[in-house]
Amino acid sequence: MKKPIIAFILMLSTSFAVQAQVDVKTAVVNNNSPKQQLTTAAKPHQLAPTYTNVTVSDLPLAVTEAVATDFQTATISKAFVNNKGEYKLLLKLAEKENLTVFANTNGEWIKEE
Repeated sequence: MKKPIIAFILMLSTSFAVQAQVDVKTAVVNNNSPKQQLTTAAKPHQLAPTYTNVTVSDLPLAVTEAVATDFQTATISKAFVNNKGEYKLLLKLAEKENLTVFANTNGEWIKEE
């Protein structure tokens, strides 16, 4: 009677040991996934572009003409440029409202990223 009980206990403990090894391997694989996602998410090309100040007189003529055409009552109060050559313009409207617009070097309006 003792031998079948001992055999059953050995078989049961072996089953738990195998299951524990599978769980550890799964945990290791799952722990690497978020780390890889953080690494890829932190790449510089995926971050928002950084703008630097430029004077209004340094803006391309196409950009200032686009503002004069599309926002006739506005004046450019501040201007910024990023490394892609995209301009961020802070406009002061006649109604004393402020507006932020984005344009490329050719004076074409672009959406903010």
